[in-house]
Amino acid sequence: MADADPRVDAPPGTDGGDPDGGRDGGADTCSPTPTCVDGCPLPWLLASVEALPPNDCPGQILRWSLESNDQSCVCAALRAEDTLEVPFAVGFVPPNLVVAVEQSGAAVAIDADTDTVRWREPGAGLPRDVFALRTPGGEPRVGVATLRTGGTDIIEVRALDTVDGRTTDTWRTNGTFPGGLGITSITMNPYDPRQVRALKATSFAAANIDPWTGSIATSPPQTAARSGYDLRTISALHWGSTYRVVWTGRNDSGNSRVFNQRSINVVDDQRVPLGDQCLRNADQLDYGATCEFVHAVPSPHHDMESFALCELSPVRRVVRLRHINDTCHDLLDDAAVFGRARISKLALALPDYWAGR
Repeated sequence: MADADPRVDAPPGTDGGDPDGGRDGGADTCSPTPTCVDGCPLPWLLASVEALPPNDCPGQILRWSLESNDQSCVCAALRAEDTLEVPFAVGFVPPNLVVAVEQSGAAVAIDADTDTVRWREPGAGLPRDVFALRTPGGEPRVGVATLRTGGTDIIEVRALDTVDGRTTDTWRTNGTFPGGLGITSITMNPYDPRQVRALKATSFAAANIDPWTGSIATSPPQTAARSGYDLRTISALHWGSTYRVVWTGRNDSGNSRVFNQRSINVVDDQRVPLGDQCLRNADQLDYGATCEFVHAVPSPHHDMESFALCELSPVRRVVRLRHINDTCHDLLDDAAVFGRARISKLALALPDYWAGR
């Protein structure tokens, strides 16, 4: 899809982006060597890693502690007692619950403090998104969105109890979930913990949906679709004083881009921006590759930065994209994790997604 030999531009230690994935030559060849020296404080960047068969290594969740705007370090990977195989999506529920959903649809809840499995909930269908949610009574839930069989749009959304993993509520886009068929991605809603933000490229870039009442909220306003744009994933957060939404997809010229929207209140500009790409590396030299962006999440420290999953077939790499100047700092290639590893999705773990709510 792009250059046959993607290079890693970040020198050792930059953004936790050691070209060999942070390894020190130790006995464990299945996970990057941690570089954090003082625990693994939140916020975290999470990345689900599939172990494509045949493989001697387990699937896992990579973690970076985002210490500041310019620095990150590698935390110990979460391997759920080596029970993960093909985690296709990942999410987080504060204070310490990481939820990976396997290709089979089974959800695995991991205690991030001990890397042990709290519960496993069977499921069916290919997972698309995992996100935090609350009931109208304020109880925490894990939201899991599943794709339609053989399709690229979501057919079902489940709410799982964070204590035991049981499915407490189920909505279908051909029935009780507002917005209907054609929704391709769902994320948490930073405006209201009872709602989600959904993407349906033919109708809206971000609609605020309340699954409990079966309604689409009109305040704050939804973000309209942009003519000619094929948006595919959405991720949102509120951190500090800024609301963020990041999409991946194609612009009206058919080029893969990351689209970054930021606002300081709920009624600011709601248009989808033009989009950004990787043009320069950390040394401000030509990036030397054309990314196909698979997924992206906002950076909690800088409202003009995102973390993106860049595919340079057959390799995928995690990059930190600065939207101001199209600069990309490489964190890790999946080829550096272990043989036949594939990074599938990103997520951002915050100590509180809805501070004061």
